[in-house]
Amino acid sequence: MSLDPRDTFRTLHAAAAARFPRAAVVRFRYGRASEFPRKRNYAYCVDDPSGPVIVLAPKARRADAQRVLGVLAHEWGHALAFLAGVPGHTERDADAIAERVFDLRIQYDNDDVQTVGEGTRPRPIRLGE
Repeated sequence: MSLDPRDTFRTLHAAAAARFPRAAVVRFRYGRASEFPRKRNYAYCVDDPSGPVIVLAPKARRADAQRVLGVLAHEWGHALAFLAGVPGHTERDADAIAERVFDLRIQYDNDDVQTVGEGTRPRPIRLGE
């Protein structure tokens, strides 16, 4: 059984905000299943004027804890890039930021979804940068 993804978000939120106080504005919400049509779609980050919002797929509630942590850490990479004023960052940049900030190793599992478990590294080229 996986942990509640909201708890994982809160843990990452506390770690990011401790290092970067501006990160306290990052918010979390669950999206609608229809926003995540592909098997590998689990989350996205929106650069909202009031601060980045990480939107997680409802199916993440059933995912294992390593996948949830990998996905949320990756999305935090996007959120921190937005806060740093780098809107044109890449997916690999998001992985690199997450790895440095949270001391994790982001990999891609057999479904091409981020994980901190076993997988391929770096992000496969076929997924785009």
